Amino acid sequence: MRPCRQTLRLALAIVALLTAGCGAEPGAAAGAADTAAAAGAARTERPPQTVTLLCAGQVFELELALTPETRERGLMDRPELPPDRGMLFVFTDLEPRRFWMKNTRVDLDILYLDDDGRLVSTATMRREPPRAATESEDDYHDRLPFYPSAGPARFAVELVAGSLALLDLQPGDRLALDTARLKALAR
Repeated sequence: MRPCRQTLRLALAIVALLTAGCGAEPGAAAGAADTAAAAGAARTERPPQTVTLLCAGQVFELELALTPETRERGLMDRPELPPDRGMLFVFTDLEPRRFWMKNTRVDLDILYLDDDGRLVSTATMRREPPRAATESEDDYHDRLPFYPSAGPARFAVELVAGSLALLDLQPGDRLALDTARLKALAR
């Protein structure tokens, strides 16, 4: 029994030393660690989940925004968006929505959909000038217009501006989406 206790103590001491050695002093090589972590994350990052939307003879590949983080990020900072691409925002609840064009570099059409995938309303959202070097974050946010839904929405689809004219949709039209599956994916 005694040799087992000594072995256990030795193992615990080694683990404690190794764990203590893993911590870095504040600021010590943080940049290198952050760079290595970011490189590792980039290698393991999975491509976004997508769904295909067929609407009025047009096919769109939509990235899914299923989490608060992906919904907040949206299509920010993308220099372009191909005409057959877009993003489908899936929310956990049905309520009035409003979007803005923070850090968005392309004009977009937005379609707000209810629980069943029926069109609530649409808008064309215009890109805004980027935040000026002399502009505070609050001032930048204050000058951005909002594009609200005309009623409660569970989903929002962003497409390249001009897509709405091709689709000729009316409020109440239903888009061919598996809404039950999408709702189950939202976080």
